[in-house]
Amino acid sequence: FDKYTIDNIKKQFGDVDIYITHSKSNEVDMNGVIKKMKLKDYCKDMNKNPEWYFKCEDEYDFLNSIGVKDKIIKEFDKQFESSKFLLSKKCSFWLGGKYSTTAWHTDIDDLSYLYIIQGKKKIHLVSPIYNNNMYEKKIFTFGAKWSNVDFKNIDYDKYPKYKNIHIETYILNSGDGIFIPANWWHSVENLDKTIALTYKVYRWPYIVTLINEYIRKMKFYGKKKDRSRA
Repeated sequence: FDKYTIDNIKKQFGDVDIYITHSKSNEVDMNGVIKKMKLKDYCKDMNKNPEWYFKCEDEYDFLNSIGVKDKIIKEFDKQFESSKFLLSKKCSFWLGGKYSTTAWHTDIDDLSYLYIIQGKKKIHLVSPIYNNNMYEKKIFTFGAKWSNVDFKNIDYDKYPKYKNIHIETYILNSGDGIFIPANWWHSVENLDKTIALTYKVYRWPYIVTLINEYIRKMKFYGKKKDRSRA
């Protein structure tokens, strides 16, 4: 993945318009607070404004738009056993300055691997056995749950049960990777300007997970509708 360093990406695709996300350590970055700018301009200023993060996954597929997504997935495929029982594969892209963050959240992804191309990340992981200690936000975002706890500025008076969780912390450097289990809480901070990829594999049983997520969605909005009538 050496060809996808920050300098090389900037050199090849610097004039491409990108959409960056406002993402502080206590924010839900799926709420759609975004702005548009040139990739080269973001690379120039990303350390000055760490609350803005270039994240590409789900609907916003930057890697596909610049024509490299299939090549990257094929590179990852070389490291993992192929199977005819796979439903699909995805690849996400992360580029952020020093101190840029992603708040505490969970994902329902089947098999998810985070790989650091260049830079340095700190990632915290918490098992779902501590769900009741993580103070989940009362919102719905498909495929994810978010915590009210700001991992950079923890208010123990407001969130006392958070003291009782067990946090696994890992420092990832260039060339390092980590498996992020489904439904585990995780938060991330870049310790230097960092470019990374997430390789996601979905097996056929994941269909059951998706069905359960749609049920969760219906229940959430059903309760919200009932409260509005009350």
